[in-house]
Amino acid sequence: MKNSLQVKDLTVNYGNYPALWDINFSLTSGQLVAIVGPNGAGKSTLIKAILQFVQPLSSEVTFFDGMSLKEARKKIAYVPQTQSIDWEFPITAIEVVIMGDYHQSSFLKWPKASSRKKALNLLKELGLESLANRHISELSGGQKQKLFVARALMQSADLYFFDEPFAGIDHTTEKQILEIFKKLAKEGKTLLVVHHDLSTVESNFDHLILLNTQLVACGPCKEVFNFENLRKAYGHSDSILGKLLGVKKEKKSGLA
Repeated sequence: MKNSLQVKDLTVNYGNYPALWDINFSLTSGQLVAIVGPNGAGKSTLIKAILQFVQPLSSEVTFFDGMSLKEARKKIAYVPQTQSIDWEFPITAIEVVIMGDYHQSSFLKWPKASSRKKALNLLKELGLESLANRHISELSGGQKQKLFVARALMQSADLYFFDEPFAGIDHTTEKQILEIFKKLAKEGKTLLVVHHDLSTVESNFDHLILLNTQLVACGPCKEVFNFENLRKAYGHSDSILGKLLGVKKEKKSGLA
């Protein structure tokens, strides 16, 4: 299978504080990957370092069987945490989505009719069509999340990074976004998703990156999502981990 992302020797410091230390993993096409770990584990930093929004102390990151970030940029989509976005910026919902098509045309030119049509179709798919001409500040939390998912889809990328896309949204919206993620994975796209709800990891993701400054585990969920690895990452007692996972006890075969 095609290698979508390979990370070698990735280390990031914030001042004298190690945010990530000697991270190594690789991912192939068609994987829906949860990035999981306690607060301060370096989940968002991992994405930012891979995309060079944060400068690592050391790293060797390649995309799509050896491409540099510069070579692969048009095939990569990134959705940051919504709290990092200026929601007062004078722009409408459909304009945000059309921005996802920036690599297809000049930013200074009026968008093509085909771009507007594609953006409207994406908004319709996500139930936002009636809000196309609304200012982005008028959208609810869930609508904002779906809006930036639509912008990412507008890029027709092969590798997607989502930083906490389910924060502050209801279960229905989360389920709707997850269905889109699963569809993309079936189409051969690779998605990395910073995620917090341990109880839904196995049911919603096929692959897991478990972090706590260092890489605790990386692999298929059915192989690496277990109490031993979670203890290494979270350092909690079994009873607390059981509550986090929504289970009461550990079975010899794995998670209850």
